[in-house]
Amino acid sequence: MTAKTLSRALESGLAPNLRMVATAMADDAWDDGWCWSSIDTIMTKSGYSRSQTYELLKALEKSGAITRHEPA
Repeated sequence: MTAKTLSRALESGLAPNLRMVATAMADDAWDDGWCWSSIDTIMTKSGYSRSQTYELLKALEKSGAITRHEPA
């Protein structure tokens, strides 16, 4: 985690539930913003259920706050 990535998540202006998931991801992110957090890790850090976490991740992606890249 870097202060820059965490600060960006906290100051994003996202709805509180989206901000919580973004912050959970930022806690595992590298300096360049890349994050490979597992769903279980995001669930544990955010306090949301598996289905809520998936829905919030979809909402973050739809909003443009995150971009998902599939492994090659």
